[in-house]
Amino acid sequence: MKKLFLVIILIALAACSNTDERKKILPDYEMMYNYQTLKYSSNPKALYFRNKIAPVIVKDIAKYMSKFEKTYLLRIRVFIDEDGNLDYVKFVEEPHFMAGNPDIEEDIIAIVDKHKLVKVKLEGESAKSAFDLTIKGGHPFDEDEYAIAVEKTPSIVGGFASLEKNLKYPEGAKKYGIQGRVYVRVFVDEKGNVVNAEVIKGVGFGCDIAALEAVQKLHFTPGEQDGKPVKTQIIIPVAFKLK
Repeated sequence: MKKLFLVIILIALAACSNTDERKKILPDYEMMYNYQTLKYSSNPKALYFRNKIAPVIVKDIAKYMSKFEKTYLLRIRVFIDEDGNLDYVKFVEEPHFMAGNPDIEEDIIAIVDKHKLVKVKLEGESAKSAFDLTIKGGHPFDEDEYAIAVEKTPSIVGGFASLEKNLKYPEGAKKYGIQGRVYVRVFVDEKGNVVNAEVIKGVGFGCDIAALEAVQKLHFTPGEQDGKPVKTQIIIPVAFKLK
């Protein structure tokens, strides 16, 4: 009986360990994945994921999430291995009701895992890939609502010093001497909140993801048109420069 009890405990611990591994990835490990921005990548498989697979996954997760609250914002990063199988799901931003509730995360992982993903090839070889998904309840995100040109452009609260404070230079990029600018399109609402963000030009080696995460933590003075705050989209260059 004692041996049986011990076996059950070991199985439970192993399951918990696998669960934790699938929820989070070490930052240095992320650089092994080719981060494909859904909208701007010209890779055929990335486009297929964006146009065919991602909308279905987002719809299924939104249906599941609606039973908790009607208004929420969830951002996840889906990591796919060389064979087109789900490797990890990283929860980039979660609504408050998910705090301390790992069961919801596991359910979301299961929803992603049930879909057939994509096997991305780069330069003729199978490659690890990563994609961002945004699931928003209550007010669906529509980029056409965000003006490109306004009388007063949004500005970062605290200036670029705030961006530099949030930015973490990937160790892998440092190791290989990777430098450059990552250009991030940012969608800022009337209150100065970052509603969505996407990399439109990157340098790889984990820098694209690091830039995206740094920008998503910012707060802005909202853009203005005719003296009133408006939804605006701007492009922010994020510099990676070795000292």
